[in-house]
Amino acid sequence: MGKITPLVKAAVISLILVVFISFVLPASNSALREISYKNLAGVEHVMPVLEHKFEKPSTEYHNKSAAVAAPVVNINSKTNASCSDNADGSIRINVTGGTEPYSFSWTGPGSFSSSNEDISNLSEGPYSVTVTDADGNSSTPKSTTIAVEDNEDPTVRTQNITVQLDTNGNATI
Repeated sequence: MGKITPLVKAAVISLILVVFISFVLPASNSALREISYKNLAGVEHVMPVLEHKFEKPSTEYHNKSAAVAAPVVNINSKTNASCSDNADGSIRINVTGGTEPYSFSWTGPGSFSSSNEDISNLSEGPYSVTVTDADGNSSTPKSTTIAVEDNEDPTVRTQNITVQLDTNGNATI
């Protein structure tokens, strides 16, 4: 059996490298170059060299912030109307989550609407708010009702006499 010479070894290694480079490595990021050199005996050899372009990793994924939850609305405080004829109720809300700035969309009795965060001068009835954040995410609508807190004892007037009734509707004359 014959002896494998260094030239045969180099040729086999070169062939393996060419096959590997051609079929395994992506061609767009790699290039095959050849380097020629002479050994001590003066024999010229050609050696394949793989030149690979390393690209800077994409930062697109890393720069994207985690998904931000939609805003959440909580009723901070509510003041009921003092009388059915008075529009002196108010609602204050607190918003968490989402991305500021927020926009507000209130609806209420009749044709009531407002784009303010907190609303006042309210008559009795149901009110609902939806908050939308800077990314277009909307909260679940939050509703509450302004009631009437009539804490005044009633007054009955008759001709030439005034009778004060207590909270049970009784009078003392």
